[in-house]
Amino acid sequence: MGKISQLILNAVVLLILLSALADPDHYHFSSSELGGDFEFMDDAMELQLIFFLKKLLADMCIAIAISVLMILICAMATYGAYKQHAAWIIPFFCYQIFDFALNTLVAVTILVYPNSIQEYIRQLVRDLQNCDVSS
Repeated sequence: MGKISQLILNAVVLLILLSALADPDHYHFSSSELGGDFEFMDDAMELQLIFFLKKLLADMCIAIAISVLMILICAMATYGAYKQHAAWIIPFFCYQIFDFALNTLVAVTILVYPNSIQEYIRQLVRDLQNCDVSS
């Protein structure tokens, strides 16, 4: 994928994350989707919900930071290619090498541990089915 298309893609992801952060009421779940009735929520469930929402907010902040960093790296690469300055393109190539190494590790993990990954997926499906049954 080209530098400009990665820049645009990262900008779109950043806009989606910022809109979700700015208007959290737009992205809400009804009590039936969450599988519970909040009128009868006890203290432990309320604390779990608060912990979940704080973790979600922290994850969104990390995702926004990564998106801003990727936009900066892609903008630097675009500027460096336009002005023909190789030093501005180096962070983009470092990211590409890191991404390749990470994807290679994932591929090796899938090849080396296929049974444990399949068991994890089966367990995940069972957990999701149990959640659907309980609601």
